[in-house]
Amino acid sequence: GPMAGPADLLAAVGAPASCAAKLREDFALAANLPAAAAIPGGAMVVQAGGADAKGCGLRIVRYRSAAPRADILQYHITRAVRAGLGAALFAVPEDIVVARGQSGEWLTVHVRPAAHGLNAVDLVYRVP
Repeated sequence: GPMAGPADLLAAVGAPASCAAKLREDFALAANLPAAAAIPGGAMVVQAGGADAKGCGLRIVRYRSAAPRADILQYHITRAVRAGLGAALFAVPEDIVVARGQSGEWLTVHVRPAAHGLNAVDLVYRVP
């Protein structure tokens, strides 16, 4: 379901709960994402953060987009597959992309309707 707080965000990519204390907010982290986790052009970042500690290599980006949900989901599936991750789309309980790589990379993208006809996206990326 919706990834609301730090515990939910960490659980979405299998990160230990202890990583929550290492998270920091920093919009610059949204501008320097790995290819598998890149956000689409025109996305409006509303929150960004992450951690670079051992075992807690995380990027968390919340953004809004005027693009249709199907296009956002396809964008993230395509980016993940091109980066060598296996990706799957889930429609229940809401639209979620989950992608994992052989080396332990993990990407989860949750897309849902937002105000003013936009879509809200929570993106969580973990490197081993």
